[in-house]
Amino acid sequence: MKHAPPTPGYLYLSVREVASRAGVAPRTVKRWIAAGLLPATRLPSPKGRGHLRIRLSDLEVLMARGVRC
Repeated sequence: MKHAPPTPGYLYLSVREVASRAGVAPRTVKRWIAAGLLPATRLPSPKGRGHLRIRLSDLEVLMARGVRC
């Protein structure tokens, strides 16, 4: 997982938005990220634990592979 600001020019989704599109729970999305199946970026925050963001294109690749947990 990257700890850098999202790259401009891409559409980024929150964990909740990804879960809704994939038809799974937000916890499942976080498991995919932890397992390295879905790349994610953390937004910068003062506490160092910024919100996760996932590129729409990365979700589309994951769904095309048929990954479901």
